Amino acid sequence: MRLNHSLSLLKEVRTRSTGTGIVAFGVGSAGCRILSYLHCSNVPIEKFLYVSYDEQDLSYSPIGEKILIKSDLHKMDSPSTIRGMAESCKDQIRKNLVDSKYVFIVSGLGGNTGSGLSPFLAKIAKESKAIVISIVAMPFNFEKSKHFFAGVTLRQIRKLSDAVIIIDNDSLLEKAPKEPMLDVYAFINKKISTAINKLMESPQGKDVRIGFKKFIETINREGYAILTVCETFEATEQAVIGASKSVHQIAELNQASSAILFVSSHIGASMEDVAASVSKISALFGNGSIEVHYGISKDDRQGLTAVLLTSGYKDTKFSDYDPIAKVLYNIESDEDFDISSRVELPKIYDLEKS
Repeated sequence: MRLNHSLSLLKEVRTRSTGTGIVAFGVGSAGCRILSYLHCSNVPIEKFLYVSYDEQDLSYSPIGEKILIKSDLHKMDSPSTIRGMAESCKDQIRKNLVDSKYVFIVSGLGGNTGSGLSPFLAKIAKESKAIVISIVAMPFNFEKSKHFFAGVTLRQIRKLSDAVIIIDNDSLLEKAPKEPMLDVYAFINKKISTAINKLMESPQGKDVRIGFKKFIETINREGYAILTVCETFEATEQAVIGASKSVHQIAELNQASSAILFVSSHIGASMEDVAASVSKISALFGNGSIEVHYGISKDDRQGLTAVLLTSGYKDTKFSDYDPIAKVLYNIESDEDFDISSRVELPKIYDLEKS
């Protein structure tokens, strides 16, 4: 399985078009896995970079540039510590962003690596004058210890990115709650990469594709974008309702201003199915004023998949993960201080002696 994946990647990289000016970073375990799947698809990304302080994360793809954050620590204490360690890699990162037009940063938030490096990379990419798109997977509801870092980081990258696509891990688990945890992570990462591929991939054959330009126009708006996926053996409209319910658990549907619906099935969606589904989205989102684009493809897999991307949300449930934002409401704070390396502070009793 691993060998076949590597061979397909090597074959794909020989035929990938160049000169698009699109760069993608996979950050940490989740980001590197998701990007490695995208690497063997037909998305119009020119340069793939994998970034982590853990060498194992960089092994998920046999090709692409690898940036290892070197550390003398046996245990990473916090995201800010990792940001400090990443300072030594700034020149290498900037070198890879020369002539970039779009920069994608793909990561899972909540862990030290994703939470530490995502805003760090977004800031460097923004300084390169590229359009910065962050794609972030939020931790499971039961992972309470990750919520604070995830919430704080989401706020940081919103300031540094032109668009942020949020994926709620809980919304992708309708078919795998009792599977082994490692299998669940692999399942989710593959599902995310497949959904992104369907939205970004160039038109081919008889498929009706969205295309990169329309994808960017949809997400490059005020607020957040939310990506949900629903797989079913029922009608197309039921899959759309399922994907819409997942969005409703994250944000208020009336805030949405634009949407993309992509439907794939082994028999192909009918015109009636697509028309009913688009009408359903128009009725559920944005108080009836939402702009809806759609794509269709045939799939070898049994059943039907609806990928729904909606944008324009000013607030999500993940705002509650970040109590600092509530305390500092409407107050601008300087957050650059936390990217520096470790500083040993004197202990309280030492201060008392001085």
